[in-house]
Amino acid sequence: MAGLMRKKNPHIIRHIRRIKIALVVQFVSLVAVAQSGSGNSTPIPGNYEDAVQLSYDSVTKEISGYVKMDVNRLDNPKKTYRSCAVLFIGKISGSGTARVDFYNSPDIKLVTTGDVVFDAEKITLTAKSGEGYCNDILNLTEGLEMDFAKRRPYIGCRAVNEERVYLYSSPVDSAKTKMYLLKGDMIVIVGIKADWVKIQYIGKKIIDGWIRKSQLSPGFR
Repeated sequence: MAGLMRKKNPHIIRHIRRIKIALVVQFVSLVAVAQSGSGNSTPIPGNYEDAVQLSYDSVTKEISGYVKMDVNRLDNPKKTYRSCAVLFIGKISGSGTARVDFYNSPDIKLVTTGDVVFDAEKITLTAKSGEGYCNDILNLTEGLEMDFAKRRPYIGCRAVNEERVYLYSSPVDSAKTKMYLLKGDMIVIVGIKADWVKIQYIGKKIIDGWIRKSQLSPGFR
């Protein structure tokens, strides 16, 4: 009859309430999972302001990279007056933090220890000491912060340990090329096959090739 309210079934009301509560709980759980995964437990490999190359090896859980800066001449800004490159290698020690060793170039000697703090937007390198490398250029003792630029498939960073290392177009002895690297040159590793590693040397242009693991320091895998 018009004008009369239909009586609601209490069992249906309780059932609807239970469904609403279940949906809210499920939504909150999904949000919590998404938020817990929003922080970076592992670093993003790639370029950071083109001065830092950062890698992460998911097999050994190693973080490594190098920072390289040039000082140009005052009378000719297009020419480099002095260059500085430092290699760092270590393991993740906590959420968004890694303890690392710093190596100088071209000697590839361990000069100090420090930390790398990372997230999705930047990394910060901090060294405990400024002795044994070009800290006057990098100023790692006060912390060097670099913004993330581009993701790259880097699994390792190392330095060439021989006076001259020729590149190979494939991981076989017969594929030797005329291109070579010099002792202390920093490279990134993008592939591995037996005793060979596929590397990239990043200078004015990127040079690809294969070299042997034994030609890199410190040792890789």
